[in-house]
Amino acid sequence: MSDQKQKFLYILPAYFLAYLISVACPLLFRWIFSIKFQLFTFDEEVWEFYLPIFFPALVAYLLLRKRVKTLEFKENADNKQFVYIMLAWVSILPVEKTKGSNLLNKRQSPGMKYCKSEGS
Repeated sequence: MSDQKQKFLYILPAYFLAYLISVACPLLFRWIFSIKFQLFTFDEEVWEFYLPIFFPALVAYLLLRKRVKTLEFKENADNKQFVYIMLAWVSILPVEKTKGSNLLNKRQSPGMKYCKSEGS
C-alpha cells in the first residue's frame, strides 16, 4: 500500500466522525433543549449562523489534531497541520441555499405552471 493511501486511510475515519458529530449534535441539542423541553431560547442567528460555523471548527480541531500531528511533513510542519485542519473545517461547513438562487423565481417552464415559487 502506498504511503499516501495509508495517510488518507489514517485520517478518513476521524474526518467522518467529525462530520457526523458536527451535523448530529447541533440538531439533537436544538431538538432536545429548544423544541422538546424549551429550556433554552437562542436567537435564530445563533442557530443558523454562529453554531454551524464554530461548532464544526471545534470538532474538527479536537478530533483531527492528534491524527494530523502524527503525519510527517517535509517542511514547516506547524503551518501544514493548521492548513489541513482548516481544510477539514471548511469542507464540513454547511452550504446554505439563498432565496436568490431559486430557479423558479427567474423563469417558469410551461410544465411548471401549477407550481408556486417562494416569491409568489
